Amino acid sequence: MKEIKIVLPIPVSNNNYLYPKVMGKYARLAETAKSKKWKAEATKIIKKELKKNNWKTAERGIFLDITIDYFFNKKGMDPNNYLKPLYDVMESWGVYVNDDMCKPQTGIVVIDKFNPRIEVNITKSQQIGAFKNHIHRVNFISEYEFMFNQRKFNSIMKKLDDNRLTEETYYKNNELLMKNIETIGE
Repeated sequence: MKEIKIVLPIPVSNNNYLYPKVMGKYARLAETAKSKKWKAEATKIIKKELKKNNWKTAERGIFLDITIDYFFNKKGMDPNNYLKPLYDVMESWGVYVNDDMCKPQTGIVVIDKFNPRIEVNITKSQQIGAFKNHIHRVNFISEYEFMFNQRKFNSIMKKLDDNRLTEETYYKNNELLMKNIETIGE
């Protein structure tokens, strides 16, 4: 997996993505016609780019940094309203296994009434589980492995590698730390 850039038409907004469809006494969410049309167009482009770039689906546990540059056709459009449809279509076509591993970042937001679009840049993140990168993980192990027996520390590391904080760990000032052993369980 490497970096990939996909240029797409502006997605439908979250407000126009789904609607409640009543079926007897039950209701479920269904896609709007506008959403289906956008997904069909986006699907063609995504499939072509994945094939051209020989993209391998990002497996679970691999974080992706996704930077989206917005080139809207008018003022007043909120970039946050366009993520869900985009992430759903990218997941359905194998950009990644699950969008919970995506770390969205808004790049530039400008008005381009002549060529409205979004430019999606996807790269493998350096994040490993709850760690910022490999060096951060190695430093954490060096600093804290002596605090617990091997079995307990391995259990803590398994959870941290699965992106989950434990009773013994916490983040403070952007730093992953270990609580004092005496305070655990209080």
